[in-house]
Amino acid sequence: MAQKSAYVDALIQEIDMRASYLTDREVGSIYFGGGTPSLLSGEELDRIMSALHSRFVIASGAEVTLEANPDDIKEETLSFWKKNGINRLSIGVQSFRDTDLRRMNRAHTSAEATGAIAMAQDFGLSNISADLMYGLPDLDDDAWTMNIHTLVSMGVQHISSYALTIEPKTALAYFVATGKEKPLSDAATERQFHYLRGYLQEQGFKHYEISNFGKEGYFAVHNSGYWRGMMYLGLGASAHSYNGESRQWNIAQNAAYIKGLQEGTPVFEQEILTESMRMHESIMISLRTQWGLSLNKFGAQFGEEALQQLRAVSATLMHSGQLEEHEGHLHIPRSYWFIADSIIASLFFDIA
Repeated sequence: MAQKSAYVDALIQEIDMRASYLTDREVGSIYFGGGTPSLLSGEELDRIMSALHSRFVIASGAEVTLEANPDDIKEETLSFWKKNGINRLSIGVQSFRDTDLRRMNRAHTSAEATGAIAMAQDFGLSNISADLMYGLPDLDDDAWTMNIHTLVSMGVQHISSYALTIEPKTALAYFVATGKEKPLSDAATERQFHYLRGYLQEQGFKHYEISNFGKEGYFAVHNSGYWRGMMYLGLGASAHSYNGESRQWNIAQNAAYIKGLQEGTPVFEQEILTESMRMHESIMISLRTQWGLSLNKFGAQFGEEALQQLRAVSATLMHSGQLEEHEGHLHIPRSYWFIADSIIASLFFDIA
């Protein structure tokens, strides 16, 4: 508890220090994520929100999202979240099968996940996003269908879904290496992705970014700003920031982050982005979305020569149908979104 209090003190100090980073721009979204923000007490959350409102211009009706574990959602927490302006929850469901949750070392059960969503809705929170994972070991198509149908039946407005990534030096990586777990085949993982896409579209969700689906009017403001190349400020340990010209990231370790702010030493590293780096990022984030890459904007930002180079490297993909052009925008057709990363990587080139 002492370290949590010291962390909140350090976070508020960083808010004060970085008040000018967004150059007085109006803030349209606030996102509490990247860890366990649902463990904040009501008093701690109130202190953070008060500091943000005192240092930044927060838009009326700004989207304020809090990532929450299902087992942390209780009437008491919902009460002070709502009181402090939280108007959107992102709930880490991951699966409605307890075997999957145990495999992923999740603390909650399937019953707690369904109960948490229902409790939040009963409390008047009408903007809820939930995460699901596909490509899990032993997750057959019937089980995946059950997961999706269960979540949709609960009336959430937004779903984020990601394929399992086996990270090195984890228990799952060890079990796969020793044959105790069998990873799902690429073909089965792709099939689950396409079923997810098709069913959610039938249910009125828009597939607006490779991993994200939302009902009309419920696209994530926070993430949409990132995909459209807008500036953002990250506060706290491990947080990343971007101002169009540089990227910076804070120290990951909580204790070092707290000590740095207490002692007045830098708590972040910074990278100045070259024009090629900014161009690659523009291509990458734009082509992950339904909006695609504006060729006029690309040419205005990086020059006519760069635009012609982009057209040259995209010609083969246009011919194969993996890229399309509509109304001045390049798009990856949704049927190819599962392999979008490789398509995007093939478009990278350095500005001469």
